[in-house]
Parts: sequence; C-alpha cells; structure tokens
Amino acid sequence: MKLSDIPRQARSDDLPIWRRLLQRTPDLNHVLPLLPAFVVVLDANRIWGQLTFLAARRVKAKARTELMEAIDAGVLIAFAPQRLDAEVRRLFPLIQKKTGLTLERLATAWAELSRRIHVVEAGLVAHIQVKNEHVDADDADYVRVLIAVGAIGVCSDDGHFRSMDQKRIGVGAIRDLRDYGRAASSDAQTKFAAILIGQVTVLVPSSIFKAAWRVVKCLPRLVKVGLALGGVAALLHDGARAMIIRGLSRLRDLAGRVFRALAPALHEFAKAIMLTERAAAAKRRAVLSGLPKSSPQPLRVHVFAGCAASTAPASATQIETYARSVGYTSRSRSTRGYIARLARADRRLVEDSPGRWRVRTA
Repeated sequence: MKLSDIPRQARSDDLPIWRRLLQRTPDLNHVLPLLPAFVVVLDANRIWGQLTFLAARRVKAKARTELMEAIDAGVLIAFAPQRLDAEVRRLFPLIQKKTGLTLERLATAWAELSRRIHVVEAGLVAHIQVKNEHVDADDADYVRVLIAVGAIGVCSDDGHFRSMDQKRIGVGAIRDLRDYGRAASSDAQTKFAAILIGQVTVLVPSSIFKAAWRVVKCLPRLVKVGLALGGVAALLHDGARAMIIRGLSRLRDLAGRVFRALAPALHEFAKAIMLTERAAAAKRRAVLSGLPKSSPQPLRVHVFAGCAASTAPASATQIETYARSVGYTSRSRSTRGYIARLARADRRLVEDSPGRWRVRTA
C-alpha cells in the first residue's frame, strides 16, 4: 500500500481508537481537532429504509447503513424512547407487503440495528413536561427523551417535530456524519503515523547514545581514564585525527544518501497528510452546516445519558469520558467527584456497586 492510499484504506470504525488516544494525550488536540459526538433521537419512520437495505438490498453480509456506520464510528450516539421497538415491529407487515421480505428477515435486520440504539424507558422521562399545543402522545415520548439526554434533534421524516419547535435531522446530515467519520479516521491515522515516525527517528539514536553512556558509566575507573586519555591522544595525533575526520565525512555522506532515498516517500507522506487534513476539514464544515446548532448541556444531563448509553454499570471515569466525548468541557479538577454527587442525587439512577451507576428499571 502506498502512503497516498491511506485515505482510501482507513476505516471509520477506527475513529473511536484515535479519540481515546487524544483523550489520554490532550496536547495533541491542536494537531487533530475532532468534532464531539452528536447525540440524536431516532424516530420509527427513519427505520423503514434501514431495514429494507439490511434485509434485501445489501450485497455484502457486513455492509452497513450510513446511520450504522456513523454510530460505529462514534460520531453519532442514538437514543430512542421505549415505544420505538413496538412502533418498528408494527411496520413489519407493511414492509413485507411492499417488498416481499419475510418477517424473520426483518426481525433479524432490526436486531442488528437496534443493538446500536440506547433505549430510555418511558417511566424515566415521564416527569418531563412537554408544553406545546402541537404535541401528540406519540411524539411526546421522543421529545422527552430528547430533553433527558440533551440531544441536538430528532432523526425523523415527521414534520410535527418542526412545528413543535424541535430540531429535525434529515438523511443528508446522517450521510455527512458518516463521511466525516471516514475522513477524520484517515486524517488521524496519517497524523499518528507521522508522530510515530518522528518519535522513532528521534528516540532510536537517543536510546543508542544513552545505552552506550550507561555501559561507559559501569566500567571501572581505570578503564574510563584509559578511554579518556586514548580519546585525547587520538585528537592530538595527526593520522588519527585525519581518520576521525574521514569517518565523520563518510557518516555525513551516508546520511545524505539515506535522506535522498527517503525524500520521495517523505514527500508522498506529507502529501497524504495534506490530503487527509483537507478532506476532514471539508467534511467537518459540511457536518456543522447541516446539523442543528447545539447548546451546552449541564453535567447532570450527561451523567444520566452516559449511564443510559452504557451496557453495564458506569463508573465516574466512564461517565466523564462520555461527557467529554459529546463536547462537555470543564476546568474543574474534581469533575469525577461532582459526577458521583450528581449520580447519587439522581433518582433515575441506581448505585449498583460502590462508584458504579446504572439506569433504574422503571
């Protein structure tokens, strides 16, 4: 594979790995600025096309929809109310009648998609008041979940959400998120490779020098004195000095030949960095222009959402990781302690074991 092929070889699934590396080394954020993950609520009417693709149209068994790839890349986090499963299953006979697909194939496709969606039980959000005359009972649950998890909008074809002053997310925005995940993963892979090459280039000679110095330090004192005197004598002797100069000249010529041999590869590598960075920037702009503007959410919202998105009881560290992945920022040195206090105060959460919380079963 050529270095210029990196943009075509990188997988969007690798983006969560790069995101975790950046969280551990925040100094690299200026080198690789990643957008936060976007939290959305899925409506049942957006599932129809997903199921028909998974059950009938895909050629490769591992092919995914744009929505699934965006979720797997970590650029999209999908929530839904408890009623979503029943509403989707009510669509099965209609899809079967229109496409001829069996109910078993539709159920299998729905199982593949639904495991990527975080369901919030109705009883956990029933206390949230939805004050809007345009809201009907079917839509209210989606709006309550949107408020509970701090989502930026609802992925839906239902125009009611727009009349309810809720932000509706179209198919094009999901495609932009999928494309951004691919471009950002390519950019991250290329830049981390450059960082690794730079580290190796600097560290290997440095490690050799340090190892040689440690060996010298372990030598007996008389041997050290002998080496020092030998070095001084070599510098004073005309023949030895000329030999040293010739040796250094050969090393310089060798370094020049190595650099000239590597120059095409380095040029190609620099070109790959430029291309991936430019592509990621273009996709980043497309995402930001196509999605609704989001407002900062309080930490208590992220605490609940982080627990709802976790498949196991979540620690304060895991909740903080979730909060920061969706854009929460804080200069506090005791964020985890604050998270623990918020989690213990939230009646929707249960401390399953000391320092770990899960969503209460309604």
